[in-house]
Amino acid sequence: EDARVGGEDLFVAMFTASGILSWTAQLGSVASEDGAGVAVGPGGAIVTVASTTGLVNGLPNAGAADVFVTRFVSDCVGLSLGADFRCPPGHFCTPGMVNLEDGRCPRGTYSPYYSLANVSQCLMCPRGSYCDTLGATAVTAPCAAGYYCTGGAADEQAGTCDIRSLVCDTPSCEAMHGVAANASCGGTCTAGNYCPEGSYQETPCTAGSYCGDPALGNVSGLCNPGYYCKAGSDSAFGISYNQSACPQGSYCPAGTADPNSCPRGTSSAGRGMVSVDDCLKCEAGYYCPFSEGGNNLDGLTNKKPCTPRYYCPAGSTNASLLCPRGHYCGELTAQPAPCIMGQYQDVIGHTSCKTCFAGAYCPGVETFDSEAGLITDRSDGGAPPCIKGHYCPANTASPIPCSPGTYNPTTHSTNDTACLQCLLGHHCNETGLPAPSGPCSPGFYCPAGTALREPEQYICPRGYGCPEGSAEPEICREGTFSTHPGAHHCTMIVRGFYLKLAGVIDLGWSYAEMNLTNRTEVLAAIADATAQYVCLGSGYAAISVCTNPTRNIMGLCDDGYYCVAGSHTPVPQASLSSGMSYGYAYGDI
Repeated sequence: EDARVGGEDLFVAMFTASGILSWTAQLGSVASEDGAGVAVGPGGAIVTVASTTGLVNGLPNAGAADVFVTRFVSDCVGLSLGADFRCPPGHFCTPGMVNLEDGRCPRGTYSPYYSLANVSQCLMCPRGSYCDTLGATAVTAPCAAGYYCTGGAADEQAGTCDIRSLVCDTPSCEAMHGVAANASCGGTCTAGNYCPEGSYQETPCTAGSYCGDPALGNVSGLCNPGYYCKAGSDSAFGISYNQSACPQGSYCPAGTADPNSCPRGTSSAGRGMVSVDDCLKCEAGYYCPFSEGGNNLDGLTNKKPCTPRYYCPAGSTNASLLCPRGHYCGELTAQPAPCIMGQYQDVIGHTSCKTCFAGAYCPGVETFDSEAGLITDRSDGGAPPCIKGHYCPANTASPIPCSPGTYNPTTHSTNDTACLQCLLGHHCNETGLPAPSGPCSPGFYCPAGTALREPEQYICPRGYGCPEGSAEPEICREGTFSTHPGAHHCTMIVRGFYLKLAGVIDLGWSYAEMNLTNRTEVLAAIADATAQYVCLGSGYAAISVCTNPTRNIMGLCDDGYYCVAGSHTPVPQASLSSGMSYGYAYGDI
């Protein structure tokens, strides 16, 4: 807006980094000036280079066009290095300030804002935090555990504070308020209180706990057993100036905030009780209907006997607990009595037990109570059903196992007729089996009721084969034989020979020992054989001697036929109906 001095003048403008105009300057003479360059120098000074044909700033002209250099200095020299002349965050800039360090917000304050003009505009460090550096733009950290910071703290323990006497109410400082000299900004957490990190006030010790020292970040521990601790307690025995022992009629376990009154049916005569078990109880086997608990000791002296069919543990106020099943309760019963071995009780609220019935067993209810660790109330009254593999006559305490050679697949059995003979081809080698142990071994046979897997009396006889699970021996068919007892299966006559007789136990000669190598030697051996076939007669143990000559029941396959192993005829034919083949006629192949 300045008027032009002469022809063309030199004009300089300064803007902030955000584009706001800070200041302008104009130089000129009656002649004309021509700008050549501009630069920002150290300390924020602005330097221009120009030429003139006139007189600038009273300097003489050397002739024609002269070069002149001009240096512009802001009123805030040194504050912003020429980049931005606004007062930076964490500072305040009073009129005429040259050194930025003189305008740092004091300890206990901070400022994230630009352009503060007064120290009162610096923000007080917020409560629960501290600001321990000059020129802070943000809070330093939360107040230390064990201490509290109410606002303006300059260290983590609030030992030093904001020293200003006037504080702005807003960053723009539209209003201010005074601060008392040497005002507190927090301090050490006192005994009876605790201060977690970041506290702005003391927290009274939690009820049931105590805080026995200053500068605690958490409670010291639980109140002692036998005492109670209200909120703010500074001792494990309660508040130090008024120790709080648990009063008469109450009990106080560790960590008690308020005493627990002894329940109805109980009371206490002294102080400092720790557990409900310390409370005096109405006598077991009696009940105390007038006991109100607490310190009412008179209610325990007016007791009444527990009635039959019910039981009254210590501390009872009425006779309302019916005797559970499996137990009996007479007069003055404190705890239900379990039915003994051989007895049971399947009805609630009885004074006696019943005799165990057939098909069940009664081991004594104490067994079940011990296993469960409590007084049971079984629906069967202590008479579970007889288990498989066993039988249970009346008055049985323990199931009777079925003997070896038998088994029982059912429950509720009343006598040994329920024990079944072991299945044919199987064995039952233990007592109390619910099913057979398994099949008979190969080389043996197992009639019904067999106990052993390899019974010696039932070894497979010669002339028979016994595969696994045999109920009786299988006679060796024609074309096969069995020389030794205990054969798993019968041996087939070798290829090229036949054997007409079933149940053969010995051929009378050994092909391996004779080392026969050709047809002629085999024929000669048959013709010269003096031993006759030993055959099985009637019954497994009866042995007779075959009366037929060797060549009539055993020999070489006829000419024109061939005999596979196990052939029973010298002229074998393929059997289409049975699916078995014993050789073929020469013309069939």
